[in-house]
Amino acid sequence: MKEKIFLRNKWQLEYPAYALIGCGILSIILALSSGKTFLITSAIMPTVLGCLFFVAKNIPVASFQTEHLELKLAPLAAKTFIRYDKIESIGVEEKKIIIKIADKKKPLKLPISLFRAEDREAVKEVFRSLNIRGNV
Repeated sequence: MKEKIFLRNKWQLEYPAYALIGCGILSIILALSSGKTFLITSAIMPTVLGCLFFVAKNIPVASFQTEHLELKLAPLAAKTFIRYDKIESIGVEEKKIIIKIADKKKPLKLPISLFRAEDREAVKEVFRSLNIRGNV
């Protein structure tokens, strides 16, 4: 299979990043203006998280490689690698994709809303083609 990459929905990272950075900067300004500099440490955390969200913006949610599927379901979560021969079945529904993996008891559920709106149908088609191709 040719490598295919699908990015995360803009609403899940970009706008929360703006909010976190804005809150962090506002908290730093308020801490400095009130003279309570010990509050700056708690104001740094949202700023750093917002910056991490911006970095994670271009990290794909799903990457279809030749031998395996890479999933990164949350911005700060670890990547999940699934070999195609370990996938028992794939169910593509309207709002989610259900992947049954041989080693796991519970199936992996991917909400379609994770993906950008313009990529959602393409994502569904790629998962359907995996199921048809006999890789699973």
